[in-house]
Amino acid sequence: MQPATYLRLIPKPHAPKPTLPRLACVALCLFAAMLTAPTVQAQYMYMDSNGDGVHTAADVITATGTTVAKVFLRTNKNRDGSDAICADNQPFTFSSYEFCLRAVGGTVAFSNATNLQAGMGITFGKFGSDQEYYLGYAGAGNPPGDYLLAQISISVVSGSPSIEIVDGVS
Repeated sequence: MQPATYLRLIPKPHAPKPTLPRLACVALCLFAAMLTAPTVQAQYMYMDSNGDGVHTAADVITATGTTVAKVFLRTNKNRDGSDAICADNQPFTFSSYEFCLRAVGGTVAFSNATNLQAGMGITFGKFGSDQEYYLGYAGAGNPPGDYLLAQISISVVSGSPSIEIVDGVS
């Protein structure tokens, strides 16, 4: 004798009827998403360690002691100095920043990372190891130009490292 197989019908739940406020909310969210600017990488982000505000061969990490490095963002110019042109002819404004640093050729101690953008108080967090460091902030929008984003102290632990700005940390 085979066991009986029963089929039970479960009533289909009724989907809520779309209401005018719900439709308006969905439409508003879709419209806002279309207006949001896409995320882009920096036009020119660089570090300065000798205090002159530009990136040159003189920007090095000292073998002993602590080097204070400043991270700058230039939104309206490319690295070669040519004008940065947005695909949709809009200016390169920014309302958040993130950077990742990596020690190459040795290890370092990163410390005292400080956000220097007064209008950007929302932190994305900080992460550090003896070879990498991440920092990110968001806040008020800024027009195109040159910006001092942050400063960080760097001390050599081993080797003869150089510091690079990279796309991400491990």
